[in-house]
Amino acid sequence: TGSSVDLSGSQTGAANIAITATTGDVQTNKAVISASNLLAITANANNAQSLVNNQGQLVAGQLQLNVANLNNASGEIVQTGSGDTVITTGKLDNTAGRVAANSANLA
Repeated sequence: TGSSVDLSGSQTGAANIAITATTGDVQTNKAVISASNLLAITANANNAQSLVNNQGQLVAGQLQLNVANLNNASGEIVQTGSGDTVITTGKLDNTAGRVAANSANLA
């Protein structure tokens, strides 16, 4: 948790990962963020906040993305588990990106 969170270029892995930006953006550009269970990213306190995942990889058993804006240009967002996938965003840029879910429901 921080006003902004920048994990660009990192390789981050754990069973559960929770990332919250209170006023700024979450940056995962060219990063690999992997959670065997839950990956929760929150950046929606104001309409200017974004999850910026340009050329990044977000992979988790369960995804919960609650962000005002989602930029996944050339990025990859994948849920491998069968639980409901939650992606809540006002604006989505998925240019040359991929969003994939193994779940029956994508909300």
